[in-house]
Amino acid sequence: VAQKGEKKADRDAVRKACPRAEKQIRTLRFHHLASKGPVYARSFARKLLGNEEFCMEIDAAMDFVEGWDVKVVGQWQMTGNEYGVLSALPFSLKDRERVESGQEVARQCAIRIGSEGVPLYDLHADGKAIGLTQPLLAYTHSSSFAFAKCHYE
Repeated sequence: VAQKGEKKADRDAVRKACPRAEKQIRTLRFHHLASKGPVYARSFARKLLGNEEFCMEIDAAMDFVEGWDVKVVGQWQMTGNEYGVLSALPFSLKDRERVESGQEVARQCAIRIGSEGVPLYDLHADGKAIGLTQPLLAYTHSSSFAFAKCHYE
């Protein structure tokens, strides 16, 4: 966990939310005054890795479905690719029922190339995939959710 906060309560919130996994959580803390944004913080996450097989990158305000850990490993295995990366823009909570039923998956289709030649992605999904039976190959990556073997970084 790369986390910013001012008070001790801010620093301990993740551990309190996951008491059964407390020994599995390593945290790198940034004082809110020294914070330089999520990309900067994510660049330090690699330093926290031990011998983990899988790595996941998510935004702080994520919610999880029951059994998410088994489901995401199963979906990754369906890629049939040691270097496969599951990545998607998450749906909002109001769309949770459709997502949990497996009916729809958010999809980011449009990419713009910025003035410096860097790909620019919208912050919201501009499409959806319906009725998938296996992961869909895509050319986009979302830092809101990414899951892969730790060696992909």
